[in-house]
Amino acid sequence: MNEQHGRWVLVTGANGGIGRAICSELALAGYGVLAAVHRPSPHTMERSGRVRELTLDLTRGQDIAELLVQLDQLGAGALSGVVHNAGIALPGAFELAPLEETRLQIETNVLGTLQLTHALLPRLRASRGRIIVI
Repeated sequence: MNEQHGRWVLVTGANGGIGRAICSELALAGYGVLAAVHRPSPHTMERSGRVRELTLDLTRGQDIAELLVQLDQLGAGALSGVVHNAGIALPGAFELAPLEETRLQIETNVLGTLQLTHALLPRLRASRGRIIVI
């Protein structure tokens, strides 16, 4: 295993599927993983001591502010990357989608991703980190 001492990657949408798989692979590669979930799940994420699950709603600025405090506790330069995997998909034709559901989708998928990226940029620049959007 390649050890990435003190290096952390934030993964949004870590509840299941691709997000959970990304968390597992990063942990196996030796990274610390901040697994951000919208709502805690009864299905416990496999933890190796390298994975910390945290609640993050991308539409809530307060959640992002609390995340920054947690990152500060990890230490300067600790954030090596962010994987934007969270998102909402609405089934059906776009023109038939209810406006409120479409608004939530845009706030989560576009504005939430942008707001989180803006908040993390100083840390990512300091560590020469990476941003991945899925």
